[in-house]
Amino acid sequence: MSAFIAITGSGLVTSVGNDSASTCAAIRCSLDNVKETVLTDTSGEPIRACLTELDETSQGESHLVMLAAAALQECLDSDQTIDMALTPLILCLPERERPGRPIKNDDDFFTAVEHQLGGQFSHQSRILTHGHIAAAVALRNARHILDNDPSIQHVLIASADSLITRESLTYLEENHRLLTSDNSDGFIPGEAGAALIIKRTSDTPKSMHCLGLGFSLETAPILSGKPCRAEGLSVAIRNAIEEAQIPMQDMAYRITDLSGEHYYFREAALALSRTLRVFREEFDLLHPADCVGDTGTTLGIIILAYQRLIFLIQPPELPQVLVHLSDDDGKRAAIVLGSS
Repeated sequence: MSAFIAITGSGLVTSVGNDSASTCAAIRCSLDNVKETVLTDTSGEPIRACLTELDETSQGESHLVMLAAAALQECLDSDQTIDMALTPLILCLPERERPGRPIKNDDDFFTAVEHQLGGQFSHQSRILTHGHIAAAVALRNARHILDNDPSIQHVLIASADSLITRESLTYLEENHRLLTSDNSDGFIPGEAGAALIIKRTSDTPKSMHCLGLGFSLETAPILSGKPCRAEGLSVAIRNAIEEAQIPMQDMAYRITDLSGEHYYFREAALALSRTLRVFREEFDLLHPADCVGDTGTTLGIIILAYQRLIFLIQPPELPQVLVHLSDDDGKRAAIVLGSS
């Protein structure tokens, strides 16, 4: 790893808040805002979801544009030194092959976000479609940009996603993924917009640092029918802690994208047994999706924004934590975060 990067600001629009402060406060207090939708499951019962309350008149792709733009605007307002024209935007969008994907054309979506903000981002901007691990991939891209171009002072990471479309919910229910009146081993879907400000650590001595990144591929993902052994996630965690040069036992806790399904809780438990070689009486496992729902691509960014706030207002006893993320297609990622 050639250099550390720092997360210095965030913007969030979720079901529990229209900005970072309110969202993170709600997560910290374990509050949710789950509501019944007009859509029903196969038993005729309303499907529950975590809906945002930002401009409820907008729908579909235009609503996601507003969520992404609002999150980015919060970042721009919090740091007046950011010049859009000189700042690359890494826009994380849903996987192209995902059933019910709410975005038709990625480039058009990017342009619509710029139009909403009234400016254009740097030509080094890019679009990623990596699902739940998008936040980790975006951090790796941001690190590469800052390492290779000294003229760039900031990189913005943003995302907007929703699992609350009829096609998405039908697919999830058919595959026994959705929490319904007939299925307790499922999750509550959500929608959100999220954004982060990324800088070099040398420019921000008091901030949350990304100390290590790790990636891998699980050969037995959730719908494969194969037994979960957590081999991919274990490799991603080992790679992240090796890059950070911090052993697993020195992590304050784990904060993850778990959203309710037994498969992923089992994977997290197995990965811990494979990577922790020193006895600890407690090793907390936090999962903010309990409050905001499974928001797809944005969930990893929400986790990073929340952890940054925790480092600022209530630092843990140990100054680093482990984030791990798992996508349904088998992609796995881990991030070691540290507080200076």
